[in-house]
Amino acid sequence: MTAERQRRLLQEDIPYRLFILDAMCYSAFMFPSKRDDFSQGVLYTPTLFTPLMHSDSVDWESLAVHSLDILSIEAGLVSTRMLLVFLGIKLKEGRIESISNRKPDDIGIEHIYHNGLALRVVPLDLLNSAVQLPCLDGKKRDASQVVAQTISDAHKLSAHFTKRSALSGEVWYETSVITSVLIEKFLYERLGADVPPFDVWTKRKLPPEFLQLHHDKVEDIRRIL
Repeated sequence: MTAERQRRLLQEDIPYRLFILDAMCYSAFMFPSKRDDFSQGVLYTPTLFTPLMHSDSVDWESLAVHSLDILSIEAGLVSTRMLLVFLGIKLKEGRIESISNRKPDDIGIEHIYHNGLALRVVPLDLLNSAVQLPCLDGKKRDASQVVAQTISDAHKLSAHFTKRSALSGEVWYETSVITSVLIEKFLYERLGADVPPFDVWTKRKLPPEFLQLHHDKVEDIRRIL
């Protein structure tokens, strides 16, 4: 990979994907039909279907708001998977594992060089079954299973019609935060570079009570990882 391609990857491509993850976090909190329930700190699963489309009198403003949330959530799911693969994490037979061989035209974190040395993929022991995530609903979840389910959903629900109907909004949210923290720690910090200011949606647009919930979640995951 050329120096120019690496520059564009670090300064344009990856920040763009992180920006999409941040937009998904914002939409997950602000999804209109569930917003009031956040007073109790519960992140409900966003739905990809809205009864507004079948109303006799369509509320176009509400439909537009719902549609933008849906689009950012789905785009965030795909971008989360893309960044995890870049970090060297894939799904095989329902479990996460490290990527050892890539296609010739794929770019991974191990193709990034700093002071003549290649960066390393994220070690999976960071996400093993002993790592329990404190979730917004008060429960704890196995980090490896959270990531595995998100990759599986990105493979299936965002790419195929399927018999599976249960969506995993909170799991996607948890994984998007995990992914952002891993990019911060294993890419930008190892390069001695500042993390691009990608979190404009959550910082500038979330109401204070939601922003605090999100901030606490990010800090929790930073401590764990």
